[in-house]
This record gives sequence, C-alpha cells and structure tokens, in this order.
Amino acid sequence: MERLKLGDICDILNGYAFKSSKYVDHGVRIIRITNVQKGLIIDEDPKFYPEESLPAINKYILEKDDLLISLTGNVGRVGLLTEDLLPAALNQRVACLRLKSPKMLKQFLFLLLDSDYFEIQCIHASKGIAQKNLSTEWLKDFPIPMYSLEKQSEIIEKLGIINRLIFLSQKAYNQLNLLIKSRFIEMFGDPILNPKHWQEARIADVVTDVKYGTSKSADEEGKYKYLRMNNLTDDGHLNLTDLKYINISDSELDKCIVHKGDILFNRTNSAELVGKTALFDLDEPMVIAGYIIRIRLKECLSPVFFNTFMNTPALKNKLHGMAKGAVNQANINAKELQSIEIVVPPISLQLDFENFIQQVDKSRLAVQKSLDKLEILKKSLMQQYFG
Repeated sequence: MERLKLGDICDILNGYAFKSSKYVDHGVRIIRITNVQKGLIIDEDPKFYPEESLPAINKYILEKDDLLISLTGNVGRVGLLTEDLLPAALNQRVACLRLKSPKMLKQFLFLLLDSDYFEIQCIHASKGIAQKNLSTEWLKDFPIPMYSLEKQSEIIEKLGIINRLIFLSQKAYNQLNLLIKSRFIEMFGDPILNPKHWQEARIADVVTDVKYGTSKSADEEGKYKYLRMNNLTDDGHLNLTDLKYINISDSELDKCIVHKGDILFNRTNSAELVGKTALFDLDEPMVIAGYIIRIRLKECLSPVFFNTFMNTPALKNKLHGMAKGAVNQANINAKELQSIEIVVPPISLQLDFENFIQQVDKSRLAVQKSLDKLEILKKSLMQQYFG
C-alpha cells in the first residue's frame, strides 16, 4: 500500500504564544491545549483576545473544520473545530492541519488521526519526563496509508455506522442509569431533604466495619486482584479493564480484602472524582488499595440501596463540599465519611428497590455486552485500516 508523509498532504501550522495579560471578556477565542479533547474541541474555560488584534494575529486565525492536535501533555489528541467556536486563534503547543491534497478526504484523515494507533505513536515519539512534548517536524514525517477515494468513502461509511451504534448503545445505557435514579427518588424522596420523613442515622450508626486498603505496591504477578481508585467508576460500578495484582500476607489480608456486598469509597482523588462509591458485587475476593475505604453494613441497610444513595446528585454535591483539597488532590477521611447522615427506610422497601435494580441490570448487562462487541469490532477495523 502506498504511504505519504502527513506533511505532503497537509499544511501543518504552529500556534502563537498569546499573552494571558491581554485576555478580555469577549473577542477572538483562543484555542488552547485544554480545549483539545479526544475527537472534539470543547468550549472549556474560554479565553479571548481583543478583536482589534486581528490584523497582527491573522496568521493564526482558524477556520471551520480545521484539524487540531495537542502537542504537550496529553499529546496526540485530535479534534475538528466547529463553526460555533469561531472566530478563533491557535495558541502555542497546538498544531493545525489543513488538508492540501485532493487524494484524501478530510473525514478519513480525521478518523485516522483520532485512532488509538496514532495517539500511541504520538506518545512514543514525544520527549520529556514530567510533561510530554511532540514535535511538528515528527508530524510532518508521519506515514499515512493512502487508499482510493472510493475506498476512503467506504471506510468512512463503515466506521460511521459503528460509531452511530456505539452512540445509541451508550445512550441506552445512560437512560437505564437515569431510570434507576428516578425510581430511587420516586420511592425514597430527596436523600438530603427527606420529604418522606424516614428514620435518619449517621453512616457510623449503620456500619459494622470501616477499613482503609493497603498501601503496598502492586506486583506484576500477584495472588490477588488489586482494586485501585481508577477501578471505581463515577456512576457507582466497577471497571476491571486496567487491573493490577498484589501479594499480601495473611496477617494483613483481613484488613483490606473485599467480599461480595462490601461498599468501596474512594477517599482521595481529584476534586471532581473524590467520593466515588461502588458496590463490590463479584464472587471472587479482591484486595483494595489505600485510597479506598471498605464499608460493611448492618442488616438495616441494603448495599444496593446504600450504593445508589451515595451516587445520587445530592450526595455527590455534599461529598464535593466536604472534600479537603491539597495540590491536585482532595480527601474525605473515614471519620468524615461516617459523619454523613443517611435515610433508613424499612428494609422491605429497600429490598423492593433492590429487586427493581436486578431487573434493570439484566437490560443494562445486555446493552453493555453489545457495546463491548462494537468497541472490539471498531478497534479491529481501525487496526486493519490505519495500523
């Protein structure tokens, strides 16, 4: 297959070092590294330059559908600039790619550059220890597979169908999560305001055991699977895709092993993620890291009810308000966690809710399996076309 250098089919432009001291409330939007996410350009914490500066910065003014690539930090992230973000200018350490070859379709190039394969190549080619930096000279020499325009259109259509199916599956999964939250509020009311006047207690009153995980480092081949804070999702589930292992002595094991029905609480993380809570619902015991607190409940509380309670928007807001921040970190210790008040409805009602969750989980599992298959198919095709 013929391959051309990226610099042969695109003009690659570097950004300008705009001075933050000259930012204004309205004007020309400055597209910075933080705005370049995987697959899209976001309007996060917008910064603007005076419009009267336009003649001097005209060289860095962006156009609709420009392809932008991050060159520092999370290198290799690629997004298309949409019309609603214009007028906009290119900041330093972001590169702009403008297609100049009639042999390639822009959407095909976007799909190629948005692939995991390209991002991994960018990471490997980057220099720097504390912060990765990617060179535009390396980008210019990056080899691009060349297909006929007809084949490119076929690939775009095929991947477009898969992406659409992935989007619909994710939407269905999210709607099932919303259904659970809505059912919780319908049955139990707002967990902070307690409009149904349920009995209330502090978490300390409804637990039998609260323990921190181990601070021991993971091993390449350990006896136990090792759960860390990245294995807890922000919506109350477990994610075992990036799992480590650990060896641990029998004397320490009881303090940090988790069993089915335990609640896991992420006590230290970024300000947005601290307080992630998940139900451990697996049959295989695992070990938790020190940034996780293990909670075991008395019989008056269903673990499913408790986990849903901790993942309601009202409780998440409360947890974010409680978190004590350090540099890039926030923390909620076991004492603070146990001070939180929780409603305690009749256990029969909690179990009714648990049965409802079990029925929804059947649908959620089916959607997740479909989503996993689609993701595997997409990765396989991306490797076939671009790898």
